[in-house]
Amino acid sequence: MAKKRIDIGSVIKSKEPGKPDYIKVNADVVLKKGQYLNLESKAQRLASLSEAVNNGKLSNEIADKIRENVEKTPDFVRFMISYLRDSE
Repeated sequence: MAKKRIDIGSVIKSKEPGKPDYIKVNADVVLKKGQYLNLESKAQRLASLSEAVNNGKLSNEIADKIRENVEKTPDFVRFMISYLRDSE
C-alpha cells in the first residue's frame, strides 16, 4: 500500500539571539500515542527526491514540481515536520 506524506509544520530558527528555535504548526492534526513525526531538512528532502527519481518511483516531471517547492523553503526553516499515512 502506498504512503502519503502529510506536512504539518516546521521547525523555525529564532530571529532573536539567545531564544530557542520554535515549531510552527501549519495544519490541524490529531497526534496519537506511538505515532512518529519526521523532521526533514531541505537537503534531506532534495536527496530523498533524487533517490525516488533514480528508483523509478517518481517521474522527472513530477519531481521537478516538487523540487521547485522544496527550493522555495527559506533558510530560517530548519526542518519540515511530516508524517506518513496510508493512501486511501
